[in-house]
Amino acid sequence: LQALLPAGCELRVLTPIEEAKYECAAMRMVCGPSEGMLSMGGKSMQIACGEDLFSLPFAMHAGYEALSLGGAASKSWAEQVRSCMELYRGLAARERESQALSLRGSFVGVT
Repeated sequence: LQALLPAGCELRVLTPIEEAKYECAAMRMVCGPSEGMLSMGGKSMQIACGEDLFSLPFAMHAGYEALSLGGAASKSWAEQVRSCMELYRGLAARERESQALSLRGSFVGVT
């Protein structure tokens, strides 16, 4: 890919925290100052709260898999949604503890 870029351009992979930093900066340029940002991509979720940045190693695909592959034939839709909610709750609790994640205020959602 680097060979396809114009002269002077650099290609590099961002860390999860750099991704959160740049997404938040772009969101604040467009939406104005905000206390927080929630950005859910396919495989990760970036959260900004004030100046604190977090990257969670799960996002929409975790829920999609829970809803589409989690015994859908044997469960009602309400049971599938409840299972999905419990999955996200457990994943979020683990990351909240490992990253000392503390959220407050209002958030802007970015997709």
